[in-house]
Amino acid sequence: MRISVVIPCYNAARWVANALHSVAGQTCPPHEIIVVDDGSTDDSVRVIESCGVPVRLMHTERVNAAAARNVAIDAAKGDWIAFLDADDRWYPFHLERATRLLNGGHDVAYLSLMDLVDEQDRLTEARNPWPIAEPTAGLTHQQCIDFWQIKRNFYSLITIVASRARLQEVGGFDTTQKKAHDVELWLRLIHGRTWAYDPVATALHATQRPGGITQSGRAESQYFLMRGFLNNRDRYRDTPAFENILQHTARETISSALRQGNRDDQRRICDIAWQFLRPADRFVFSTLGRLPVLYRALHGGRMKLKSLFFGKRPSSRARMEEHPSRDSVAVPSELFDATVVIVTKNRKEELRQAIASAVEQEGRVEVLVIDDGSTDGTSQMICDEFPTVRLERVEQSQGYIVHRNRAANLAASPVIFSLDDDAAFSSPLVVQETLAEFSHPRVGAVAIPSIDINRPGRPLYRPAPPDDSIWATDTYRGTSHALRRELFLALHGYRESFFHQSEEGEFCLRLLNLGYITRVGASSPIHHFESPKRDRTRIFTYNARNRILFAWYNVPWPELVVQLPGSIIRVLLYGLKSGYLFASLRGVAFGLGMILKEFGQRKPVNRRVFRLSRQLRHQGPEKLSKIESALPQTRP
Repeated sequence: MRISVVIPCYNAARWVANALHSVAGQTCPPHEIIVVDDGSTDDSVRVIESCGVPVRLMHTERVNAAAARNVAIDAAKGDWIAFLDADDRWYPFHLERATRLLNGGHDVAYLSLMDLVDEQDRLTEARNPWPIAEPTAGLTHQQCIDFWQIKRNFYSLITIVASRARLQEVGGFDTTQKKAHDVELWLRLIHGRTWAYDPVATALHATQRPGGITQSGRAESQYFLMRGFLNNRDRYRDTPAFENILQHTARETISSALRQGNRDDQRRICDIAWQFLRPADRFVFSTLGRLPVLYRALHGGRMKLKSLFFGKRPSSRARMEEHPSRDSVAVPSELFDATVVIVTKNRKEELRQAIASAVEQEGRVEVLVIDDGSTDGTSQMICDEFPTVRLERVEQSQGYIVHRNRAANLAASPVIFSLDDDAAFSSPLVVQETLAEFSHPRVGAVAIPSIDINRPGRPLYRPAPPDDSIWATDTYRGTSHALRRELFLALHGYRESFFHQSEEGEFCLRLLNLGYITRVGASSPIHHFESPKRDRTRIFTYNARNRILFAWYNVPWPELVVQLPGSIIRVLLYGLKSGYLFASLRGVAFGLGMILKEFGQRKPVNRRVFRLSRQLRHQGPEKLSKIESALPQTRP
């Protein structure tokens, strides 16, 4: 199978490189990638040309996404067309699964599920809406309509791979459909033919993206959805369930117009949808339609009651603990051996050295940089000088702990390396040397040796152990460690309430409670060039606050009775000695206040594990063979 990937792009400079990298990273590479720039006025074209992914770049004069896709379909050299939006991404196995299901059969299209991700990269996992548990070929258009009654609005163009010959046979996209042209095309595409369904999320769809292709007014989208169904009514007269879908869509369309549309929207929507309403619906809309404010209030109350009684759909993090091995949906580990994550803000000059050392690492290494709202041109520098680096940017700063958690969801490898933007690998072999240290199943993280270059005479942090044995330690340094991504996700990553300071030791304690150690690494060290741009007052404040939270969250009874006041005394003495007593006092006050706010979040570790952690902290690293009997049984 020769697959041509089609990506229309309009003012998507912030996201298009990530979309292209997700295509380039497919385990089953496409025949070609066609990007149609639909008259962008931002830096989209420059980003596309400099991102390091080979593409056929075409141009249109601001038509619409439907017309842009038709241009690409006509120009494609592949036998199959896979669609992707410029602000969305595929998981690496998308084309492989489609090829496996379509190859050698008579189906004209492949359809799968998609996960959702918002501007803060909070994930919502897809749920299979249909009674098909396995990848299935040979489905009919009647089955599609029957399934549509079970779950509407399931459909997403970015998960579809379609026969180019069939697309041209049905005339491609209807360019008069400003919205919902994908649904309208799908109905024509599969009618009288068969198609394949894969109940697995193979794509990641961005929601709430300003300027994204798929973002629009709800009322307008509903109008064109209704119009798309009407355009295909004659084709589906042999499918009784189609009339039920028309009836339901008409009700949703008019409801949307009353809630969000203006008078013109309401008039044109009623012109095409009113005839399909049931008598009861006509009575409701004709009565409440005269009082749209009242209708919006009643509808909002109904939605709140529905949420109250049925609850909200759990996010991926909430469900990850129930099903930590999400092999069928998660990004597979075969694409890269490791991901180097660098979170940065306004340290462009220091960052340049960090990225250069990461790019030079040997092996299959992904480099992921997250720009936490820099205003010094950091993102532009990365695009210009490091086009192969994967860049994620947010406009509003959220803190590095939040972004390190995000990175675990974004990474396409089983092991994550964290590197500060003012640090650098001292050798191109650091990643490969460290990966070898995950050979034992008990190793959940590796503390890589590091040295502070700007502090002459300061000893090496976490020096290599004295022999070839596996040595366990209590924590690692934020700028020099590696960890298993699967375990990090299973533990929900770092506690974001920490925000700044002390999150590493708290995570290592929870990791130990799962039965996994932090191993002392023996690789070449990481060089840390401590930046002068450090707010010492802030550091002391958060250090005091978070040590109190550390005790509250994790220390079991009765040890907490001693540990909590002891932590308060130690941070105050340290603040006094260092000249930051007021900052430490403020941190203590914040910490005690947070205990009240986080009262229900306390989940103390096993007492035996806590004692072992204290032993490692106070007495230094121990051989795994000596302490393994004290570890809990590892959880799958």
